[in-house]
Amino acid sequence: MPLILVALLLAAIPALGQQGCGDAQAWSPCDLVFDLTPPENPAQVELRAEFRSPRHKTFLLRAFTEDGKLVIRFTPTEAGAWDYRLTSSLTRLDGKTAQINAKESDAPGFVRTANVHHFATENM
Repeated sequence: MPLILVALLLAAIPALGQQGCGDAQAWSPCDLVFDLTPPENPAQVELRAEFRSPRHKTFLLRAFTEDGKLVIRFTPTEAGAWDYRLTSSLTRLDGKTAQINAKESDAPGFVRTANVHHFATENM
């Protein structure tokens, strides 16, 4: 089997056993969902992801459990390629890296306080 065909077949397999974030948009949440197979107790598994933005700002997020799966909910704060690296107590996930490409969005961003009496959004 030619190497290019093997590479295409491997690319079709979901990375790291995860689902989600295929059509990520800036300022919209996406979930990275990790199945725990073989069945493991999700309460005993540590999983974190460090995300790096296109402008090299980093965010560290912890996974939470939902329906026996581990979920990392991430919201890109700008469009572009976001790299992330996993740290986990599971050796099959620890040290794995991947990338999410966030598209431009019309979403206003997170709300923050502008001063004592006013609010603003992050991307304005």
